[in-house]
Amino acid sequence: MTIDKLSGKNSFLSNSFIRKFRYRGREFWSAAHAFLFERVDDRDLRKKILETRSLSAIREIALVLPGGAVRDFSSTGIDIDVLYHKFGLDPLMTKRLLATGCEDIVYPSPLDNSLGLKLMTVRRDLARDEYVIQNKQSYHSVYCWWALESKGYTFNIDRAQVFTREEAMAQHARRETDVPWPLWLVRLNLISAVYHLPANPIFYGG
Repeated sequence: MTIDKLSGKNSFLSNSFIRKFRYRGREFWSAAHAFLFERVDDRDLRKKILETRSLSAIREIALVLPGGAVRDFSSTGIDIDVLYHKFGLDPLMTKRLLATGCEDIVYPSPLDNSLGLKLMTVRRDLARDEYVIQNKQSYHSVYCWWALESKGYTFNIDRAQVFTREEAMAQHARRETDVPWPLWLVRLNLISAVYHLPANPIFYGG
């Protein structure tokens, strides 16, 4: 089976589907609103995008953008970032996306299936039962994760032990300061940095 039309029962997959979600501290009516907001620098245009629910108004803004206002961020992953927030943080939207199963999403066309590929990537990550556990007693305001084989803690997410949701929630029930996080969500918000440890740190795992 192939999904090649984002209308009718599949309209929720469209960037134009109206359902509010939060992205970078702001509420957007649709993915189209969030995409356009990130493409402009003009403060008044950004305010208009946030205030209007109308998709026709959003399209008009896109058509008359002043020169230099559109950012070329194709390499930054900003678009798939929006899709993770649209589908991953809303239980109903997560359920609807996962309900498409393994169907290929081919949109807008077989020759340029950029949106379809991104939707399938998000679906794949949301379907994975992968969780990491944060030690909420953060060390110097830096997140600590349970390390591989549960041997201490680590700042490095690549060295964190991966649990199933059931395992992570069971540990949280045993100790509230052990907080489970979906691995895809952690990676989405990951910021790499060099951290200098003080002498004799109470820390394990690297």
